[in-house]
Amino acid sequence: MTNATTQGVQAIMVSNNAGDQIAPAAKAARDAGMTVVTWDSPIPSGEGEQLFVAQVDFAETGKVMADMALSIMGEEGGEFAILSASPDAANQNAWIASMNEALKDPKYSKLELAGHGLRQ
Repeated sequence: MTNATTQGVQAIMVSNNAGDQIAPAAKAARDAGMTVVTWDSPIPSGEGEQLFVAQVDFAETGKVMADMALSIMGEEGGEFAILSASPDAANQNAWIASMNEALKDPKYSKLELAGHGLRQ
């Protein structure tokens, strides 16, 4: 992104896996007159991006993931883990947060997210 700013590029599109670390470069690109678009994984603070295109409804994704875990594990439930591409992947962190909210529903009481203990 930094190189594109100095090369006279008019627009840049990025799926961000750098968290807010990319925000200063995105802001510099905007200041240089570039259009900055993120998709799939936004800049968490939104700083520097002009437009974010979401491929899914993050809130709904968490419920879908919880339903999938329940379907795979069955009525007996059990412990499961989430593997994410990067600890800074804003989209995946939003999905995980949404799943944690969904898991509060008694429907999922027998599911245990590894490292989080059983919910009461």
